[in-house]
Amino acid sequence: MKRGWDIRTVYYYLVSFVTLMMIITGTVQVINRVVDVMYPPSVARPMPMPLPPGKPLPPGQDEAAYLEQMRIQQEQMALEQRRYQVISLINSFALIMVATPTYLYHWRRIKALEAQEPRDT
Repeated sequence: MKRGWDIRTVYYYLVSFVTLMMIITGTVQVINRVVDVMYPPSVARPMPMPLPPGKPLPPGQDEAAYLEQMRIQQEQMALEQRRYQVISLINSFALIMVATPTYLYHWRRIKALEAQEPRDT
């Protein structure tokens, strides 16, 4: 007699399905993040432009110091974007590393339960 769908079997299949979806999502995210890190978006970063005539400089600054400050801020923004990309890549790897063992455990439990069932012949 074949064993029916009890709550344990439903639980194992449900957890296996959810963790498999997590693995697939994490893998897609890893691929996207690797591409982002290797080939950053080609967004032209505008270079700091001199202030338009008639617009006052911040107090105590000349135009060269102002342009240098703007260049430094743009470099910091580029570094922050790179940092975000790397952190996002690590998060995607973490998703895969957590979901994979959980999936494997539950899938093996399903297979073990199926092996215990007597076969109808």
